[in-house]
Amino acid sequence: MAGGVAVSLTNADFTGFGYDKLPLLGIPGEWLASAAAKAAPANGTMLLSPDSNTVWEITNGKKRAMAGSEFGAGKRSFDDVVSVGNAFTAKFPTV
Repeated sequence: MAGGVAVSLTNADFTGFGYDKLPLLGIPGEWLASAAAKAAPANGTMLLSPDSNTVWEITNGKKRAMAGSEFGAGKRSFDDVVSVGNAFTAKFPTV
């Protein structure tokens, strides 16, 4: 999930991001279908894909490259960045 949107991951992405299959939970099909149907993550969602070190912030369905100065004490946290596949990040136009 990224900002309320279901994100498809390849097995290589899943293991490459260090995700663990053990804590996966079953969810109702209606909930998954609703999350998969959303056009874009919620405003403010921060994404990182393996093709670059750029953290992208989603706003109104578009992505904006974030500066390193936006992170740190009293600012944004890298802990809130969601790792997603290249294809997911690429589908959003750049602001």
